[in-house]
Amino acid sequence: MSNIPSLRYVNNTPPNGFGYCVRKGLDHFTGDCVAIIMADLSDSPDDLVAFYNKMQEGDYDCVFGSRFIKGGKTHGYPPVKKIINRMANNLVRITFGMRYNDCTNAFKLYKKKRSKGLDLSGSAF
Repeated sequence: MSNIPSLRYVNNTPPNGFGYCVRKGLDHFTGDCVAIIMADLSDSPDDLVAFYNKMQEGDYDCVFGSRFIKGGKTHGYPPVKKIINRMANNLVRITFGMRYNDCTNAFKLYKKKRSKGLDLSGSAF
């Protein structure tokens, strides 16, 4: 960490889990935007740069990734998990009238002003 002065370590004390980790990150980030991205490199850092550029070009409040659009892809995704994922995403999409087809994907970028409006303190995710 000493070779990247802007990098800060924030310990995610129990209870642990993905949702708690996201909440901790949203509570502690600095800068003009925040990304939620998996640390296992299932999302490309190059895509994060593309997200940021898209956000700036279009003055968007958020940019979301999708594994299931033209050009999107998955690697090593178990077939049964993919079927369940697609069914769940389609149910959410139809129920809420959304066009976005990958709400279970964590890869998202928010402007600071939008992320600070998310009250996740009572969230169960």
